[in-house]
Amino acid sequence: MFTGTAEVIYDEPLVGEDTPPVQLIESLGELALNAKQELLISTPYFIPDEGFYNDIPELISRGVEVAILTNSLGSTNHPIVHSAYKKHRKKVIELGVKLFEMRYDAADALAQEFEATLVPENSWQVLLDDKKRLIWKAGDKVTRREPARTFWQRFQSGFFGLFNLDDQL
Repeated sequence: MFTGTAEVIYDEPLVGEDTPPVQLIESLGELALNAKQELLISTPYFIPDEGFYNDIPELISRGVEVAILTNSLGSTNHPIVHSAYKKHRKKVIELGVKLFEMRYDAADALAQEFEATLVPENSWQVLLDDKKRLIWKAGDKVTRREPARTFWQRFQSGFFGLFNLDDQL
């Protein structure tokens, strides 16, 4: 278990016809400017643009470690994206970025790690009882009440559940 502060950013889907999506690259600039120690980027389709090349040297000069994990040719499902990305490798590395490409045979190691989190010591399995009600099971322990850390979590979940917010999330 590690503690720290992190923020997840991602490409937003198109919300409406007149609402263009907010792309990762637009959020990345703001996030990067505030980085103090490290900037870790994991994206399957990494194609740096002019903004990247302008901002990253300043970050690195401040002592911020920048590491990027993206697909290798063997692990991508879009060779066309890889053909655009591969032209940038040398320049990105020369900036001082630590560049990593996912191995195509890493699915086995990732699958084993994923399966390790499914053991009862680490997770609840959500099941249906004989009356089709939800239950949570971890080894011999079974509960019919959704596991939570606090009353406040249960209250918020119940309150927000009163509204149809799926298309907002």
